[in-house]
Amino acid sequence: MTDGPIQKRMPAEIPQHEQPEVVSEKHEVPSITPAERVITEKPKPEGTPISAPPVVPMRAQKKSPLRLKIENVMEESLLPLYKELTPKQRLQFKNEGERTAAKIEIILRRTQVKIIEIIRLIRRWLQLLPGVNIFFLEQEAKIKAEKLLALKEKEQSRSK
Repeated sequence: MTDGPIQKRMPAEIPQHEQPEVVSEKHEVPSITPAERVITEKPKPEGTPISAPPVVPMRAQKKSPLRLKIENVMEESLLPLYKELTPKQRLQFKNEGERTAAKIEIILRRTQVKIIEIIRLIRRWLQLLPGVNIFFLEQEAKIKAEKLLALKEKEQSRSK
């Protein structure tokens, strides 16, 4: 059984733990009847480049006048801090600010408004600013929340 320096063993002689594991992959192909086969696209002539699907731009969400006022109140006095952010941080801060403004708008449209909810939302948004003092965050959140409540009262007095 030996052919020179290399020994060859028959599969029966190879111990179980040394035998390679053979895995057979069976892919089941669903059976399709001829009636189910429907060609949805016309075949393209050879040499025609394959194009990507068209890009559909997202519709810009129209903001209500109240939301614009909320965003103006939220962005007051934050320009110097905003300029210090990296482009990635700016995008994250802007997107989170818009989400926060939308939530605040929903809260302000309610009959009863809890100022603590608005303060929490603004504080969470302001925490995205790196290296900002916690006391500054609290103070800014309270000031902005009070301005937003005044804005709600002003809006209510106009509608009456």
